[in-house]
Amino acid sequence: MTGLGILRSPSAIALLGAFAVTGCGGYQLDQARLAASPDGAFDSGLRDGYIDLSQREFNEGDYLDSDVFADRALAVSGGSAPGPEELAARQLPEDQVSALSDARNRLVAALDNGAASKVPAPAARAQVMFDCWMQEQEENFQPDDISRCRNGFDLAMSDVEAAMRPVAAAPEPVAEPTKFYTIFFDLDSDKLNPIGSRVVEEIATDWNAGEGNLKLVGHADASGGADYNQALSERRAKAVRAALQDLGLAENKLADTGVGETDLLVPTADGAFEPKNRRVTVTVE
Repeated sequence: MTGLGILRSPSAIALLGAFAVTGCGGYQLDQARLAASPDGAFDSGLRDGYIDLSQREFNEGDYLDSDVFADRALAVSGGSAPGPEELAARQLPEDQVSALSDARNRLVAALDNGAASKVPAPAARAQVMFDCWMQEQEENFQPDDISRCRNGFDLAMSDVEAAMRPVAAAPEPVAEPTKFYTIFFDLDSDKLNPIGSRVVEEIATDWNAGEGNLKLVGHADASGGADYNQALSERRAKAVRAALQDLGLAENKLADTGVGETDLLVPTADGAFEPKNRRVTVTVE
């Protein structure tokens, strides 16, 4: 950020001489200050940031870069806000090109995704500090100024990227697992045995009339005829229903049916005895 920063080419030296003759520059900076303030937080942030950079460079005698930043402020005021400075616009140290390229890509990606409208203030700050970093890195002899600009860019970009990061969707609520009960019966019986009675009591404790309807499905094994097993499965379902009603569950909350031997828990051949197939299942409809 000193006058040494302008000594980059014969043309620059000549132009410096011209500035010295005409009063050490400042005209573009004055014009930028007098220009109308643009609408929108992003453009206003760019303009103010570039004017600040222009003033810094002017104070240090770098009138060329002062004019560069003043011209960018004027472009914003004129409705033609420039994008982040191209890497080719500066003669950068080779070992810094990669870092600057990565930084510019981050910034451009955010701007392409609407950062200027979504997070205008930090987006404008990020662009201004990127251009500041570019200018200081080209001069490459004031490490404190390089760090100030680079750190300013990193902080602004962190704010931009944090604000632009998609909000994770709330997880779908996990449904309560449906409670499922099985009441087993003795061979050729529709009477609740002691174990079955305890299961019925458990159902009555877990469920009440306000927690939904209970569906009771009776089953039989394949040891008898199909018609007989159908009737037996229905009687088993009605036996469980009657026991639940006796324990206080409302009649209109209970639905019973029988499926005979058509839905075997343990697949068997016709005519086979299987205790696990003699059952009533109870679920919430």
